[in-house]
Amino acid sequence: MKQFAILTLSLFGVLHGNTQSFIALEIDSSSRYDYTSSIVGWGYFRTLDAYDYDNYGRLQQQRNTFQITEEIDGPSIISDCKRYTYTYGPNLRSWLVETCSDPDTSYNIERITQTLDPAGNVLHHLYEEWYMPEWYATAQAIFTYTPSGKMMERLFQQWDWMSSSWQNYLSELREYDPAGNEILRHFRDWNIDSTNWRLYRKISYMYDSQNQKIEEIDNTLLPSGYPPSPWKRNTWHYNTQGAVDTSLTFFWGSATWNKNNMETSIYDADGNLIENRTFNWSDNTWKPQKLQTFFPGPGIYGSDPDSVLHYLWGHNEQFEYTGHETFFYEDLPDSTVYYRHELRELMGTEWIVTILDEKWYQHTATTPAKDVSRTMPQTLCTIPNPYAPGQIVRCNALAVGKTHYVRVFDMTGRMVFSIKIENDQDWKIDCNLPSGLYNLVIFSQNEPIAAQKVVITRP
Repeated sequence: MKQFAILTLSLFGVLHGNTQSFIALEIDSSSRYDYTSSIVGWGYFRTLDAYDYDNYGRLQQQRNTFQITEEIDGPSIISDCKRYTYTYGPNLRSWLVETCSDPDTSYNIERITQTLDPAGNVLHHLYEEWYMPEWYATAQAIFTYTPSGKMMERLFQQWDWMSSSWQNYLSELREYDPAGNEILRHFRDWNIDSTNWRLYRKISYMYDSQNQKIEEIDNTLLPSGYPPSPWKRNTWHYNTQGAVDTSLTFFWGSATWNKNNMETSIYDADGNLIENRTFNWSDNTWKPQKLQTFFPGPGIYGSDPDSVLHYLWGHNEQFEYTGHETFFYEDLPDSTVYYRHELRELMGTEWIVTILDEKWYQHTATTPAKDVSRTMPQTLCTIPNPYAPGQIVRCNALAVGKTHYVRVFDMTGRMVFSIKIENDQDWKIDCNLPSGLYNLVIFSQNEPIAAQKVVITRP
């Protein structure tokens, strides 16, 4: 699946309830500096990434370079690189990870192969390591799902060289309520001596009438041994816009839940986050810790704010200014968009750039070489374009006797709708999608056989 850096619901929007749609961009390359401590002392840890896609819009190769420098754009002190190459087949996808000392030399590290069901869920995940001159399977995961497609169990196994067989290692079990909300998650490890499973962690979830998660209780293994005991509790409260305005964290002690920290958020009338505060519970009161004030951005390419001011609670019992974050987009020639995210923090008496994140994007609608609607046949189905939700579509040129799925992807590459169809069957896109441009792709045995860009309009 194509990877995009600007999400229709970005992390900022998901956390804070912003559901605005933005102009879709496809990431082409990126550069990021982080000022941090390393084996050579304080310096800039730099990562460089470049991406290539196949004609179906799926990620084909990602090249990743790591560098440690003393200053931004300074000479490299330590450098390393990796290359990820992806291949796809019927009900199958895999990727090869290589390390390289120079662009012309590479060495195998690991290979991952996933088997999928017709709906695209992972059934089997095989991990192999390269020990010259061949591959050796060392770990695997087996997945099972509910009839509605929600993951029910994830079983991890390791290869045992002594017995030449797979041995159980870890297991994760999930339970759901009738509305499809996850209500319980069990984590187990395999006791080799007694050859049975031991529960070492359990997480339970509660929801309100709007299916918003309001409580999470984490029971984990304490030094006293099995079974797990209460450890951590999180609660959330939502405003009328459906965004979290207060969250609390508690830790278990002396047979009761003890307050630990609190986070509060304030939004403007458009749902944009404008203030976030964190507190610690001490001496029977909430004591301020951090303050962030947000200034909304233009909202064209993403939900990033224009800038963020950072404050810490000081010894003089007031907030002290400690950092300034900026987010910037610029339209360049050839449909390229440049993105820059910079964080400056006060360290001692000096202002230091601690994060410099740069990305280069392409407008997805103006990259013909990666436009799946130009590279796959569109004669299998007749689809109204623009499409109004509820309109009937018929496909009359599909192979008889094969399983087909129609999947709709937003311009971030996220699947937002899926339906199983047969030849000559009437169907419709029946979901509450916002107006915008989408990729509609028909799959046969998990291989895309046709695609079309469709504009969905809502009254």
